[in-house]
Amino acid sequence: MPSPRTLTIVPIAHTQADLGTLAPSAAHAPGAADRTAVVSALWTAIEHWAQNTLLTAQSSRHVILQDGLPIDADVQRLVAEVAAAGSRNHALLLRLMQAGHTVLGTESPELLIEELNLARRLAADPALAADPRIVTRRRALLEMRDRFIADRAAAVITDHTPGVLFIGAAHDVASILARSSPDIAVARPALACAPTKAA
Repeated sequence: MPSPRTLTIVPIAHTQADLGTLAPSAAHAPGAADRTAVVSALWTAIEHWAQNTLLTAQSSRHVILQDGLPIDADVQRLVAEVAAAGSRNHALLLRLMQAGHTVLGTESPELLIEELNLARRLAADPALAADPRIVTRRRALLEMRDRFIADRAAAVITDHTPGVLFIGAAHDVASILARSSPDIAVARPALACAPTKAA
């Protein structure tokens, strides 16, 4: 019986460096200072896990998937640029690429653009977050993104090449994979600092 395909889902939280033009509004949000400390602790835990799991001399080669990274991107250039801006997430992706892992574009460009435009509207007018139409659309976008990511994972993970997915804690790709690709065994790392759904 063939070995199951495996995907490790690593729940992440985005830092100011990851947010680009949305960073100024996030920096002034209520509780921003506390959130920054929590996010920093989470990334320290993720880096420690990656060092011990993916960056040892004995580590097998993985396919690395990343939320927010479009499938049509020049991955090496984009990851290097965001890492240079101070993103610990993308700095880790760079280290993984240098160690021989394959980082792939993961998301639909069209859905990401719509998500970004919606986030900009909410940053300009936070009251829109309570609009039922906005709530419904945000929920639908999240589900569509998750379905796309699940399909992408199913297309690139093989019996011999396991996958790792770095993704925000609000996503639920695992539930979709359980229905659409039950042969993929999903695991989650034990991190010293676990993110919340709001991360």
